[in-house]
Amino acid sequence: MQRSRIADKIVSVLLAILIWAYVISGTNPVGTTTVRFIPVQLLNESALQSAGLAIAGTGDYTVDVVIAGTRSELAGIKSGDIIARADLSDLHVGQNYITVEVEAPQNVTVNEVRTQSIQVYVDTAVAEERSVALDVVNVPDGFEISTLFRGAQSVFLTGAKSLVDTVDKVRMTMDASQLKQDEVFSTTLDVEAVGADGSVVPGVSISQEKIDVQAVLYAVKQVALNVPLEGDYDPDVEVVSSIVPTSIVIKGPAENIEDIWTIDSYPIDVSAISESCSIEIQPRLPYGVGTADASAELYARYEVRPRERQESEFPADKIEIVGVEDGMTASLDPDQTLTVLVRGTSAQMQFFDESDVSVWVSAAQLGPGTHEVDPIVSIDGIYGEDMVITCSPETLKLTIEAAPQDDEENASGGALRQPDDGAGQPGAQQP
Repeated sequence: MQRSRIADKIVSVLLAILIWAYVISGTNPVGTTTVRFIPVQLLNESALQSAGLAIAGTGDYTVDVVIAGTRSELAGIKSGDIIARADLSDLHVGQNYITVEVEAPQNVTVNEVRTQSIQVYVDTAVAEERSVALDVVNVPDGFEISTLFRGAQSVFLTGAKSLVDTVDKVRMTMDASQLKQDEVFSTTLDVEAVGADGSVVPGVSISQEKIDVQAVLYAVKQVALNVPLEGDYDPDVEVVSSIVPTSIVIKGPAENIEDIWTIDSYPIDVSAISESCSIEIQPRLPYGVGTADASAELYARYEVRPRERQESEFPADKIEIVGVEDGMTASLDPDQTLTVLVRGTSAQMQFFDESDVSVWVSAAQLGPGTHEVDPIVSIDGIYGEDMVITCSPETLKLTIEAAPQDDEENASGGALRQPDDGAGQPGAQQP
């Protein structure tokens, strides 16, 4: 009888355990759930930096983790309770596949990691200095922003070379609608590294992400520009075309620019022009007045080409002597030969002929003896006044003697010949 009671008790306990397990399994069953977008912590990034490498991307990687546990245990799991790590040691330039290690709380188990390996592209690390552009938006018509102070003109970009190379511009943007005319405005602007499409390039670090700026909103005004020229053009070149700006856009406080209608520039020395070129124009601006962006680059542009040349030789017997006084004779050293170089534009030289050139020397008001005289050159025909004539040698030896009594009637130039216009000066040219 006693044994029967003990057996009944044992059976009752077993039944109670079975009933409890049944109830528990029905109300808190074991199951699985997927925790999505678990961020992957990257370990040993310093190893990459020491090797001169960098991740070509943002470095933001995520995985989905499938965990198993009871309903109550799974319900208490948060994404922050699961840790995913990837070791960046021993990576090389190019594509790398890194296994992701996942840790979860002890009361649940990790069934699956999606994906178990992440793809990481590694490139050479670079650091480049780039200037920072100030982009201004919402500028009212007739006004312009003038920057008074900038905390930095340039920054350093660091990251994978393949990413830094895609940065087209480093910029900060100012909204001009926040400014009032002629009042200083201070602000701090964000610095962005953007690609050719204007979107921010991810994965590139900027040494200074914010820059302090002071600016003012000025009125702009277009006025006349006077550009003085000095010197003579190189005789060996022909000016085909010249474009010199005749106006300039200035900016400044309204009271500073309202009475300005003309701006002078520093002179341009045209004698230095020997080939086609652009010469920067430097305006002489009054105090408190600046050049607006529309006239930030002012250039005089010259297109030139070498002048065409024609060289002729005149022996002494081909050079006429004029102005010989009565009773005198004049002669040039027969060993002398004069070389005349004529330079002109292509239009001038198109029909030029050597026979159009004549040379003489003047003995007027010269007494007996040997004299150094300047040759005088004239060119027949209509060629224009800007032809350049040079003689070599620059002077000739002219000997004047008293004429023998029997030869007076045959003395050369017994009466002073009056040369044509311009004959009184060396190198004169008859039009």
